[in-house]
Formats: sequence, C-alpha cells, structure tokens
Amino acid sequence: MALRQIVGAAVKSLTVTEVPWSLDWHEAVCRSESANVYASEKWGEYKRHLGWSVKRVIIGDQSGRDLGLVQYQIRKRGPARFILAQGCPLLTEKGTFQAKEVFEAFIAHLDLGRTDLLGIKYHQFETSEAKLALLAHGFHPVISAKDHTLEVNLLQSMESIRSALDGRWRNALVKAERNENIEIKFIHSPSERSLAFDAFSKMYTSLKKKDVQK
Repeated sequence: MALRQIVGAAVKSLTVTEVPWSLDWHEAVCRSESANVYASEKWGEYKRHLGWSVKRVIIGDQSGRDLGLVQYQIRKRGPARFILAQGCPLLTEKGTFQAKEVFEAFIAHLDLGRTDLLGIKYHQFETSEAKLALLAHGFHPVISAKDHTLEVNLLQSMESIRSALDGRWRNALVKAERNENIEIKFIHSPSERSLAFDAFSKMYTSLKKKDVQK
C-alpha cells in the first residue's frame, strides 16, 4: 500500500476520461500485460456491494492512444474522502514510457483536497515503472501486520514443523485430522498444486459471496 495526501495539479498534455459501466472494461483491462483481478469488473462489482463508490477512467494522450486504466473506489467520511486504487493504474505499452505523467494525470483528475487520502495498492502486481512513478510523486510504502510473508522450511521433518506451530493452530490441526469427513493428502507435483490452488480459489470466491449477502 502506498499513501499520499496532496492537492493535485492539472496535466494538460494528457486526457482523463471517465468511462460508463456499460463499457466492456474486461476487454480493456485484458489488453494490458499487467492485468490483474483487482482491476477487473468482478472486483469492482464486489466492492460496490460492500458500499464503495466505484469509478473507472482511461488516461490517454492527445493522439487518442490509451496510456493507463484505473478502477478506483471512494468512501466518504464527512468532508473527507478515502480513495483506493487496487491493482491500478494499469499502464499500457505506450503508457509504460510515460508512467510518471499517467500517475500525475490521475492524481490531478481526483482533485484531492487537504482532508482527502489516496491509497494505491498493487497487491504484488506492480511493475517497476509503476513503482518508480509512485516514488516520484511522493508516495510512501505502508507496512502493516496484514502485509507480510511467512516462510516455512519444508526441509524439516513434519514433527519439527508441527511443534513450532502456535498452540491454537496446532490444536485446530489435530481437531481437523480427527474429522473422518476430511481427507488429508500431501501433494508435491506442480500440476497437483495448481489444481489445489484452483479448488481453494473456488472456495474463497464462495466465502466472499456469502460475506456480500450478509
């Protein structure tokens, strides 16, 4: 996550066009090499169900070439706004060479006030050009307890790994193993791991839908 609080300035050389929901955003996003789930139509719809106002813009040059695409979300708290762009801005092939200007045009379009806060979170889908553009505009990375990686040395024996687990998780694992309706299988081949990840993705999608319905 990168955060910035600033009043934007106009960028005359680029155009920022708000796009209607009727536009085939999926097709537009898929044309970008850095396309990701957080920039997708489905994610925008999901965030709308959670109460966010979701908007989409296309940033182009005077020749009509698309340089960047942004799907962003807005939540208001009194006079203040929190604006969040996830997996965006997406830079096109042409936009990669003008990343700094694309970000500047997007910030200017938002017309940020002194009580507004803009957050950009790529969820590991950022490109080097996007990262440099963020730094060039004064964004600062935010490290929190939610953004971290855990590594487990799988060269250890299973007993060693289990003994190092937090007691609560170890008890939950023992309880799950005693459930006769649960099948436990250790997979090693890349193809099996890919299938397991697909199965987890379906389960996670189902859980998100239940959360939205609540």
